[in-house]
Amino acid sequence: MFDSEVIIDAHVYRPGQGKIPIAVKFPNDEQWDKRIRKRKVQIHRLGRGASETDVDSEEADLALYNEIRENGSPDLDGPEAVKIINAVSRCDVKSVELDGSEGIVTLVVPRATVTHRLRIPTAKEVQTLQKSAFRLIEQQYGRQEMRFNVMAGAALWDACKVQVEGYLNGVPALHKDMAIRAVIDRVDQETQMDSGEDF
Repeated sequence: MFDSEVIIDAHVYRPGQGKIPIAVKFPNDEQWDKRIRKRKVQIHRLGRGASETDVDSEEADLALYNEIRENGSPDLDGPEAVKIINAVSRCDVKSVELDGSEGIVTLVVPRATVTHRLRIPTAKEVQTLQKSAFRLIEQQYGRQEMRFNVMAGAALWDACKVQVEGYLNGVPALHKDMAIRAVIDRVDQETQMDSGEDF
């Protein structure tokens, strides 16, 4: 079972100190949203169709760590905070199955494997999500900055929810967003395969 109210034990290693224990609580939806909005994802256009993506989350992750640390956990630097937040935010898609008008998504999250059964969203709902889920901001010198809105995916999940298994104390927005996107991606894959068979 995934319980968002249980304290999570983790650790970092430091030269000369060894294993340093860390205790954090799972961030609430508002904290996740703030962290994702503060992350800097920049795309550098290199020319001839090539680009380079740079993700800088140290400042955002350090701020989030300081909000959620518990039991006298020590101060961390930016890279250490990134490691802890990445561990806490783990949410991997294990499988996606389509069952008529519904999608069944299995996710691997910290200390649990959970299942989401969702209504397949309509094309209009997907289009609305795509418009509100992220913004692409043009900057100087061939740079673009991407900003994400995880709450848009969570809102669509709420509209499509059929059943969930494996949770205590609610489903985090982070998991909702991953699950609904997994269903959309799987439907897109099926649509492409169907189109390929017609030619």
